[in-house]
Amino acid sequence: MVRRLEFDNAFIFRYSQRRGTPAAEADGQLPEQVKEERNQILLGLVGEIARRKNDALVGSRRQVLCEGPSKTNKRRLTGRTSENKIVIFDGDAERLAGELFDVEIERSTGFTLYGTACE
Repeated sequence: MVRRLEFDNAFIFRYSQRRGTPAAEADGQLPEQVKEERNQILLGLVGEIARRKNDALVGSRRQVLCEGPSKTNKRRLTGRTSENKIVIFDGDAERLAGELFDVEIERSTGFTLYGTACE
């Protein structure tokens, strides 16, 4: 299903039993090792799809809503495309936060795009 639908991103967690629920007492529980293996396969597949789709955006111009300083590097800004893709770029947070403008996408690292604001 993930291959066919090609999710850009997914919040994936392996199943864990919850006391007091019918599922916790159900027969045929999978071993933890099997759950972890399946979780890693799914994470890898979603990551592969995201990288391929984001790599295809390199060289394009995307409209971005600037959210403000990046959480991981306060000297850079972060924003999102209309497809909810994260874009990191340089600029003045006081002037650009909350604004819509184009960003030239220059590179991709998995789930994050990097570019230059076209002001």
